[in-house]
Amino acid sequence: MKFQAVFFDMDDTLLDSTSALAEAWDRLRGRRADTPPGVDWDRLRPLFERFAFEEWMLGERPDRYDSPEDILARAWERVLSESRQPNLGDPKALARDFVSGMEESWRLFDDVEPVLEGLQGRYRLAVVTNGGNDFQHRKFERLGLKRWFDAVFVAEECQAAKPHPEHFLFACRHLGVDAHLCLMVGDNPKRDVEGALGAGLSALWLNRTARYAASPLDDRIGLITGLQDLPAWIEKVEAGAPPPKWWISPVSVPE
Repeated sequence: MKFQAVFFDMDDTLLDSTSALAEAWDRLRGRRADTPPGVDWDRLRPLFERFAFEEWMLGERPDRYDSPEDILARAWERVLSESRQPNLGDPKALARDFVSGMEESWRLFDDVEPVLEGLQGRYRLAVVTNGGNDFQHRKFERLGLKRWFDAVFVAEECQAAKPHPEHFLFACRHLGVDAHLCLMVGDNPKRDVEGALGAGLSALWLNRTARYAASPLDDRIGLITGLQDLPAWIEKVEAGAPPPKWWISPVSVPE
């Protein structure tokens, strides 16, 4: 078998979103250096992270995709109410500053560019990502991903979100490739891996941090800890070898 297309997740697969979020908080504190005395930023952070996660889950659904600025403004309203520290300013301004800080911190992982350079021209390449059109396309453009990718398929425009099979099948139809000849690469075992398998694609789990190391793997699933191992994995599978279940390097995955 030879793959016709390789699909990639966006966040924490190509884009180091976790680091960008941490840096955005530091950037926000820097921009708010004139905050009145008594504001406890260390106490605010866990509150913000909890409320932001909850509001993100509410504001990013197949029937509703709010802007990140609107989502985080609601989170900041809750932070200000619960923390009783009203001196921070307008929740909408805080949200805009935080989103701006995220965008300034967006970076590809170091292993992305060389791997995509090697795959380009050999396979159709696409990004298959959850989220709203505007925010995900902003990432795609800012990171220069159109240099390598034929398309980006965002949940909002597909009217289905991973792990729903329709998100993957939408991408297959629009690229004109058969699902069983496509490979999905992503960091989330449910959304990216189980979702792709349910749609008839092959799946490769990119487990950069070993967060899910104890999860059982289906025999059809490969695992790598960095994109630098992707070309060798594909080569083995296309040569007829069964997918190596644990393809581990350079990160040591604990038992």
